[in-house]
Amino acid sequence: MNSSIATDTEIANHTFTNVEFTGIFDRRAYSLEPNIDHIYFLINFHLFIKYGDKVYIDVGFGDIFGNIVISFDELQKNKYLKHYYDLSLMLAKDKHLLVEDLKSSESSCRSGYEFSKTYYKEDRYWYINTTFINANFDMETKKGYYKINPYDLENMEYSSQEDLDKFNKKYMMKGEIINGLFEKYCDIFNKIAIDSQSIKPDEEVTK
Repeated sequence: MNSSIATDTEIANHTFTNVEFTGIFDRRAYSLEPNIDHIYFLINFHLFIKYGDKVYIDVGFGDIFGNIVISFDELQKNKYLKHYYDLSLMLAKDKHLLVEDLKSSESSCRSGYEFSKTYYKEDRYWYINTTFINANFDMETKKGYYKINPYDLENMEYSSQEDLDKFNKKYMMKGEIINGLFEKYCDIFNKIAIDSQSIKPDEEVTK
């Protein structure tokens, strides 16, 4: 992995030439039929690292988390993961930039701790700035933290078929899949991504 590093007191920016970091968060609103007045919200995240043919995938929805390492061809075969991967590429802020919360910084360490306890099961310190689509389908920016040290991916083995099967079994428990809403969200999210790309040139001119 080839990278250059720029460091200050709290973070280190790692810029890579041969690795891509992308991801997306979304927040869904669900109703409990038939009591439609009872609405609850669920955060979903998909984080990806692509290094050559190797793709690390880190996902979470509700209390379910999982991560695997697969080939790019294997990713293309899974329509669910492929959708989020393609979406993450379209919405990427800078797919070659990775940020490290420096553990030697007390404030940075505290920030990483609080964030990880909100969305993850453990402390995480390596992140990218991802797109967050909220329940009203508006876009914001959120830090997406990886479970692993991304530099470790270079020497990581591909997940076994057994681990891949376990991951897929958990992933198929996503509400949008069980409730048959995946295609609907695909259309909505793709439109949001296309619309966001169409306004980027105007935004850059105004800066």
